[in-house]
Amino acid sequence: MLHVNRLSVRVLFFCLTGWVCISQVKGQDASGNRAISSDAPTLFDAPLPSADIDPASVTVSQAGLIDLDLKDQDIAQVLSLLSLQAQRNIIASPNVSGTISGRVYGADFYEVLDGLLTPYGLAYREKGNFIHVYTIDEIRVQEEARQQLQTHILRLNYLTATEAATLLTPMLSPLGAITGSTEAAAGFEANVSDGGANTFAHSETLIICDTPKAVEEIIAVASELDVRPKQVLIEATILSASLDEDNQFGVDLTILADMAFSEVAGGPANAIAGLLTGTVTGTANAFQTAVGNTSQPGGTKIGILTGDVAAFIRALDEVTDTTILSNPKLLVLNRQRAILQIVDKLGYISTSTTETSSTTTVEFLDVGTTLRVRPFISNDGFIRLELQPEISDGTTSIEADKIIPKTSTQNLITNVMVRNGQTVILGGLFKEQTTVGRRQTPFLGDVPLLGAAFRGQDDQVRRTETIFMITPTVVKDDSLYLAGEKMKDTVKTARLGARQGLLPFSRSKLVASHMRDALKKYETGDYSKALMYINMALRLDPAYVQARQLHEKITGKIQAPMQRSMLAQAIEGLIQEELPIPPSVLDDATGGTSGGIPGGGGGE
Repeated sequence: MLHVNRLSVRVLFFCLTGWVCISQVKGQDASGNRAISSDAPTLFDAPLPSADIDPASVTVSQAGLIDLDLKDQDIAQVLSLLSLQAQRNIIASPNVSGTISGRVYGADFYEVLDGLLTPYGLAYREKGNFIHVYTIDEIRVQEEARQQLQTHILRLNYLTATEAATLLTPMLSPLGAITGSTEAAAGFEANVSDGGANTFAHSETLIICDTPKAVEEIIAVASELDVRPKQVLIEATILSASLDEDNQFGVDLTILADMAFSEVAGGPANAIAGLLTGTVTGTANAFQTAVGNTSQPGGTKIGILTGDVAAFIRALDEVTDTTILSNPKLLVLNRQRAILQIVDKLGYISTSTTETSSTTTVEFLDVGTTLRVRPFISNDGFIRLELQPEISDGTTSIEADKIIPKTSTQNLITNVMVRNGQTVILGGLFKEQTTVGRRQTPFLGDVPLLGAAFRGQDDQVRRTETIFMITPTVVKDDSLYLAGEKMKDTVKTARLGARQGLLPFSRSKLVASHMRDALKKYETGDYSKALMYINMALRLDPAYVQARQLHEKITGKIQAPMQRSMLAQAIEGLIQEELPIPPSVLDDATGGTSGGIPGGGGGE
């Protein structure tokens, strides 16, 4: 009996000190009963740590404080030994691996766990009597799996669904998904085969399915992205100047011998032609020069006829200076393209021939001035502009019975940075063409002084230059509203000013005069006189809206046309059935009786 008591005390001692409570004693007690053996499983059985780690490296004091002395020890073995020494159920995931080193003195069990696991990207979760050790990724997946997914429909105002999905997809959790509506059909006009068909006709839409936390973050970011884009007012001043200068000078001589000019049909200019064709007979001799080109139009012409000698002098100095100034304005969204064109259409015929048929169509070539621009607004008050000004002209010629278009183009493509409201100037589109034409009689035209009578010269100078001045300005909604209201007032003032020039007995002036009198009487409270002037205005212009509105305001009766259409009557009946409108209200609104039957209260 005494042997049994000593065995019990021994077991109790080891349990209190935290060591493994396994008895290695075999035998029987004093009563002949068999003692406890290690072969029989007990509640204190646990796997022994690997032989690679010293059990003394992990110790637990009687107060439950833990000391560690580790050097490049496998973390799974350390956790196993800690489980044995601290008598706690620690289960590590198969993905927990690696070695740890360090010393710990007198630390609490949970402090030891945090100190061992956190630096190595590990964490634990305690559930009941078990402590599970996982990697950080495993913890994240478990937490997301425990969360219930939710679906949210996000309506976009300015972002497209495709762009929003691209920006927001990286924010999804591993369990989330995002999808959006299809893009709008490209092009401005529908073709015959696709007049809209069954395309998505609602606003841009996103469907987000994810954890509540992820959905909340995605919605917050989307609200920051889906904001109204800024607009840029592009004011373009296009100055096109052209200079055409023609300088011409020439002298023509005609000399006849043995015959007077009066005998030559057509005058001195036809003397040589008459001798060659035989219309001038006799023994006459003639000398003539035509290098002066005096038959063409000129600024000054001088003719001298003396006896048998005629001299013609032609001089021209013609200058044409043309300046074209245009100042168009256009409003364009940020990062969007805009095109400004001031062009003429040059038509030509295009023929397409196949083995079986030939098709002729009329094509047009745009020639003139074109400006392509795209603004990029930055947050520091600057605007980057993509600019492509272009100047083109063209002609057509007939070659082999076909019209061939020919065009010449000057353009430049540039990116410039300009402050909001400042002007950038684009020039250099300059072209000058000088043509010198000289005609003379050989040898005689080279004689000093006297040679001027035997030569002619035509000079032409063609010079064109175009300058673009671009002023971008970021505009706000209130500025656009004020500008629109100002323009409406301007148009109204211009319309009134145009009517002031009408004859006093014109219908517009008479109606306006009657309405002014009606408003004056209405303001003084003389409603009978006001109605009289209103009726006079309506007799002249039955469709004058302001007069009818004032008539309804004075009489309190709504003037509505009689419904003569069976379809309109059916629609009124349908509305009365669908909406809880009292019959009396419908009668007042339509000017007839309930049920869609027209009455006699029309105001015509």
